[in-house]
Amino acid sequence: MSKGSVGGMAAVLMIGIALSISGYASENKAKTSKPLSPESKIAIEEIVPISAGKKWGYINGKGEIVIPPRFEQTGYFADNGLAWIAENGKSGYINTKGEMVIPPKLNEAGDFDANGLAPVLENGKVGYINAKGEMVIPPRFEYIRCADLEVWLRPCRSVAFDANGLVMIEENKKYGYLNTKGEIVVPPRFEYVGKFAANGLAAVLENGKVGYINTKGEMVIPPQFEYSEWPLEGLRYFIFSTRFASNGLARIEEKGKYGYINAQGKIVIPPKFEEWVGDFSANGLAVISRKEKYGYINAKGKIAISPRFEEANDFGDDGLAQVKENGKYGYINAQGEMVLPRFEEKESFAPNGLASIKKNGKYGYINTKGRVVIPPKFEDAGNFAANGLAAFKEKGKWGYINAKGETAIPPRFEWSIRFSSNGLAEFKENGKSGYINAKGQIVVIQGKVCGLDVLMDGQGAILWPQKTIAQICD
Repeated sequence: MSKGSVGGMAAVLMIGIALSISGYASENKAKTSKPLSPESKIAIEEIVPISAGKKWGYINGKGEIVIPPRFEQTGYFADNGLAWIAENGKSGYINTKGEMVIPPKLNEAGDFDANGLAPVLENGKVGYINAKGEMVIPPRFEYIRCADLEVWLRPCRSVAFDANGLVMIEENKKYGYLNTKGEIVVPPRFEYVGKFAANGLAAVLENGKVGYINTKGEMVIPPQFEYSEWPLEGLRYFIFSTRFASNGLARIEEKGKYGYINAQGKIVIPPKFEEWVGDFSANGLAVISRKEKYGYINAKGKIAISPRFEEANDFGDDGLAQVKENGKYGYINAQGEMVLPRFEEKESFAPNGLASIKKNGKYGYINTKGRVVIPPKFEDAGNFAANGLAAFKEKGKWGYINAKGETAIPPRFEWSIRFSSNGLAEFKENGKSGYINAKGQIVVIQGKVCGLDVLMDGQGAILWPQKTIAQICD
């Protein structure tokens, strides 16, 4: 449940790595362009995948089987009411009634995006279909950018167009941009391309140098800057020039040193930082590294917070940044003052204002003022969900506590996941998986009867298939 920080480094880009998809898609659900009524949105979000043996179906927030397990793979429903499924090795789409809207004839398929398009993979090439299954953008591209990630994978289950309606594509080992009509607005001619910033510029790589183009593909800032490649875990990663920040500055590299330019390509902070510099946050500060310690500079390139941290992250909207000092995590303000206490690990704050922390090898919770409200006493702990419960681990088992630290569901699970918006949490107990409600009651669990995979309720009654034990075992 716990996680570490990234030591002030920006997100890295990974090229040419295949993704093996199994089970069901990530929880990164697509959004539709048409607003949904609250009732419709809740109804869609309540339906989640569940497996019975090797087959997948869906249940609702009450634990009712709304779509019987019959698919090889399933995805979450997008707000247009469609979810991708796999049947007989092919992908298609169903609605919330389980009706086949787009027959499973596609090699691979992904989530629908806000523009009403979903990525598909045919013969190793990526294209897009609409909600009618019509091929709006024929499959011809090697890669597309995955939603909300700076990582390129093939295939992507969820792909998002940028706010300007463009998406990065690759064709014949060159990169360009495509619009939602399937029109190539910037032909794939670059060695690599970045995401567009709010000022309408995107970094591109041409002849081994970094420059910036506008949405028409016109070179606004000629290619002249360097970039760095970093080997990591046997994969090819490289740090690429970032987008322009809200203060109008973008990081560049020259002769192995880092600095910043403005939107006119003028160097405003000379490349003088040898180790690392990050993007500027909304408060006008950016992470820098010096002698393997992290600190912050202002928009004039002056040291605002001396490099003294082992790790440092960007400042958030609350004006605080998470740092690591002397092996402990804490939060500083723009003056570099430690305003929240130091801990070994810390999660982000949940909507209820609490965050899990680790101290002396145990997990507890603090509030936004840094006060410990639940003492560190658990083996592990996760973030609070909207229903006010958080998973915790004790004596090797998982359970749930409330915001007062009181045990709401005793620890008995081999693993458990945070409660979702439908009020259910996935769990595994005695080798079997299923869902529980906020009272810890099993609403559905996997089982076997006479060698047949079944779904049962907490009392052992068979929910699916609709047969009695006598009929199954006959």
